[in-house]
Amino acid sequence: MASRSFRARGLALRKTKLGETDLIVTFLADDGSLLRAVAKGARRPKGSLAARIELCAETDLLLAEGRSLHVISDARLACAHAPLRERLERMASAQVVIELAAHVAQEGLEDPRLFDMTRAALAALDAAEGEQATLIAAAYLLKACASAGLRPTFDRCVTCGADLGSGPQARFSHEAGGSLCSSCARMQAAARVPRALLDCCQALLMSPFSVIGQGGAHAREATAALGLADQWVRAHLATGLKSIPFALAALPDPA
Repeated sequence: MASRSFRARGLALRKTKLGETDLIVTFLADDGSLLRAVAKGARRPKGSLAARIELCAETDLLLAEGRSLHVISDARLACAHAPLRERLERMASAQVVIELAAHVAQEGLEDPRLFDMTRAALAALDAAEGEQATLIAAAYLLKACASAGLRPTFDRCVTCGADLGSGPQARFSHEAGGSLCSSCARMQAAARVPRALLDCCQALLMSPFSVIGQGGAHAREATAALGLADQWVRAHLATGLKSIPFALAALPDPA
């Protein structure tokens, strides 16, 4: 009996070798679910399929349904995101985006917002320069966590709702869920962080990727924002992203 075929659009998140010439490709489908499929012959030197399933590429797929893995029957490139490969910081930040997407998406669980968010982040990275790319990666981590119900609070005390004041320093606790006022910080462990960093992260959380990609930032600010976002992911999703060191190294050392 012939396998049932179906169509899907997906963003390529991960590739794993299978046998001598094949690949298992993990996609974020346009309904927000995780989709895994075999790309037969994709590793052959003259194979045409490989270029259509590059990491970060958006592809229209025709798939033969399988029990655990589908098989790619046809693939047509919708958006290659070729500009990502023109600059190291763009591709490094894109790796952060797709690694987290692969972690939070699940097979059979639809979340169209995740697909739209990931697509928007990659589109903004296509034109990002320098620190802008790092800020987009940080924003994606924060927005993806917020979408999953793990939104950090940066603009007020997460415990009592009080204003944080106007001083240059503030308190932040990943365990508590965000910023703390001076009174609440006395009752639980909290790190001292620059108020400017919290303001930056609040702006990243609230701003569209297209706006973040047009702004300016110092390498030190971008590095700090990505570092805080990475710590938030570690604390609340219990995972460390392997792409973070690469993304940080892609920026020049902050002066």
